[in-house]
Amino acid sequence: MATFGATHNHQTRTVAHRLGVFLQRMNSPLFGYFPQHTIRRCVLLAALAVLSSCVAAPEIPPVFDSDDEGVANSVHSAPLVYLQEPFDSDDFRSHFHWTGSNQFVSISSTPDSARAGPVLRVEIPSGNHLGANFAWRFKDHTVREPDRLYSRYFVYFEPGWESGQGGKLPGPSGTYRRAGWGGRSADGTNGWSARMGFKQGFGKETTQLTYYAYYPDSGQRYGKSIYWDRTASLLALDSVGELKHGRWYCIESYIRLNDPQQSDGLLIGWVDEALATYSNSLRFRTTAELLIEEYWFNVYFGGKAVPTSDLIVYFDDLVLSDTRLGCSTP
Repeated sequence: MATFGATHNHQTRTVAHRLGVFLQRMNSPLFGYFPQHTIRRCVLLAALAVLSSCVAAPEIPPVFDSDDEGVANSVHSAPLVYLQEPFDSDDFRSHFHWTGSNQFVSISSTPDSARAGPVLRVEIPSGNHLGANFAWRFKDHTVREPDRLYSRYFVYFEPGWESGQGGKLPGPSGTYRRAGWGGRSADGTNGWSARMGFKQGFGKETTQLTYYAYYPDSGQRYGKSIYWDRTASLLALDSVGELKHGRWYCIESYIRLNDPQQSDGLLIGWVDEALATYSNSLRFRTTAELLIEEYWFNVYFGGKAVPTSDLIVYFDDLVLSDTRLGCSTP
């Protein structure tokens, strides 16, 4: 499996340069204030960042062919749009299948003028795990379940958001209420999921994006985190996948399930139209009966930990399509 960021070559040069500057400054009196083991650890992390950045990455096709309705670096036209949800009124509730109670979702005014009009507000109260848990199921809307899906939404983490050891964000799934969540491991026949996830960023007011995926080759019972462009963050460079709190971001994702006889599944992610992650050679299934059952709008804190304060995140303009639409399309 290959996973890498869009700015691979630039980051390699920049990380190498900063590592050189860092090493040159080690003789500075400033380092006298820090224990030697701390300095050595910083140098080791920097070296690992350079080495991981230099690993050869596969070339991303600029446009998928006619059998692959997605794009890595381009935007297609004439898409098949399954859902376009502006979250502009409480009517949105009737468009989704809801699971469980005690969900803290509401239509709200925008927290930032960069997005006009009403938006979806999700709160995770202090001491709780769940903020939202609803889904757009293809069969509920008499739509054939696809084997690939593009999604886009806008997200805004309110200042003060804490990520703890991590949590879950919306993404596609095919659990069929059998496997792919809550420690119900995927074996290729019983289910899968590829929700997005969040973890604490390197800055106090930042959140790191991931995919949180259940698939047979993950090597673990629970979901596996696939980071969005995390390598550069080891030296405090700007990371495409690390979001600052208090501003809107456009989040795009694309999944293509694998051929049941091959390991050719694909996960791609973009932040503000910049490529943030690309993972191929994934195996989600070994049977054609597993497809994309739904888009799971899940906002969940944990793991086992719970937040120590009320957390608020906003969403706007969710789109599900067979083709990438970009951030400028309504």
